[in-house]
Amino acid sequence: MANLISSSRIGIKLMPIKLMSLHKRLNTTYPGQEKNLILPILNKYLKISEIQQCILDFRTIYNDKDVTLLEQSITRYSESPSNSIKSFASGLLSDLVAVKNSVTSELSNGFVEGNNNKIKTIRRIMYGRAKIDLLRVKILYSR
Repeated sequence: MANLISSSRIGIKLMPIKLMSLHKRLNTTYPGQEKNLILPILNKYLKISEIQQCILDFRTIYNDKDVTLLEQSITRYSESPSNSIKSFASGLLSDLVAVKNSVTSELSNGFVEGNNNKIKTIRRIMYGRAKIDLLRVKILYSR
């Protein structure tokens, strides 16, 4: 428990995504004690609280496959004081049909994206070291 970070030591430069990751890790590692760390931060930095609510809403939308909740969330986030959340909502609106399909569909492109990420990582590691033949072999045998 000595490795917990006090809320007074976390500055404004802590990115919201990292905070959400910290919240998830603390929630699984130290049940019941994460509130001592997270709640003061969420009360002090309202943008982080709004981002956390957005993340929780989208988890609920995808878990429940609820398109009406998606539409309500987009409407609410379009009126947000935060420009980044407004931009997020306008991005969802610009491709609403695809977003609705991703909510309701059982299919996922996660497997393909995982393979693409793996290939790109191997390519970055091998940058400038070999030609395409060795890259091909490395990709085929990395599975």
